Order: sequence, then structure tokens, then C-alpha cells
Amino acid sequence: MKRLIVFSLLTILLGPPLSAQTLEDEIGGILTNRTITRFGQQFYLAFTHQYRLSEQDSGPSLVIVERPSARWGSLIWVEHNNMRLYQFFWQPGKNGIEVIARKAVDEVVQRLHRKKLEQLLSDHFDLDSDEF
Repeated sequence: MKRLIVFSLLTILLGPPLSAQTLEDEIGGILTNRTITRFGQQFYLAFTHQYRLSEQDSGPSLVIVERPSARWGSLIWVEHNNMRLYQFFWQPGKNGIEVIARKAVDEVVQRLHRKKLEQLLSDHFDLDSDEF
């Protein structure tokens, strides 16, 4: 009985548990680095710098992923909620990380705005966000 009372009091004092959307709103804007090579790390730094300059608010959380290959180079993509927003292939020996990062940020921001607009204009109230 004491445990039930203590649990009830703690639940009332701490409030209801946070939903996934509330948690996303509170800690949004995280850029996760899942790159491996030195170039991937440099691209991540350039992308985050350009992204922070372009977005006024914290924005959604993004993941930068790299799949390196010793023979062909690296495949790098930026994703949000397991959806690829931008992807490119980088061959060893090329330069221009800043230019690619700037282009990637422009494309990612444009696709995020388009996705937000589509969510506002869709009327699928009986379907979840990942259903058709």
C-alpha cells in the first residue's frame, strides 16, 4: 500500500511521461555524426557549420552517415527519420568539401521545408505518418 501511495505521489509530482513528439521538440536540432573516415569527419564539421548558419531555430535532428570503400571512395548521406534527404559519392583525391557541404545544406533545408509543407497539406487523419 505504501508503494502505491509513493508511486502515485511521484507520478503526480513528476507529471505525465513525455511522448516522442514532445521529446523531439525539446531536444531537436541534434546533428549525429556516423562518419568514419577523415573526409567524412571534415564533411560533418563543414555541414554542421553551414547548417547552423542557415537555420534560425534548432531545426529537426539529422544524421550524417558514411559508407566508405577503400577502392571506390565514400558514399555519404544525410537522413531525417530514416529518410535520405541528400546523398553523394566522394572519390579519393578530390577537394571542395565546403562547396559540397553548402550545396548539401541548401538541398536538405529545401527538402525539410517541402516535407513540413506536405504534412500541413495532407489530410490523412486516419493514417500514421509512415503509412500511405
